[in-house]
Amino acid sequence: MKIAFVAQDLVGQGVQYATAAIIREFCKRGYDIDLLLSEYHWDYLALGQKAFEVPSVVQVIRMPH
Repeated sequence: MKIAFVAQDLVGQGVQYATAAIIREFCKRGYDIDLLLSEYHWDYLALGQKAFEVPSVVQVIRMPH
């Protein structure tokens, strides 16, 4: 089964942490995951902020601001 998550970013706390945790668990269970992140995610990374990690098998799609 394929699942897509849409989020502004995976930086910060709260919903970002929960989203990354859910994605990791679905990957463990064998789901095919796409993650759509806005350009803000990479803006935050460029400022030195750290993002919550997701497995490398997740297809991350970069969306515009």
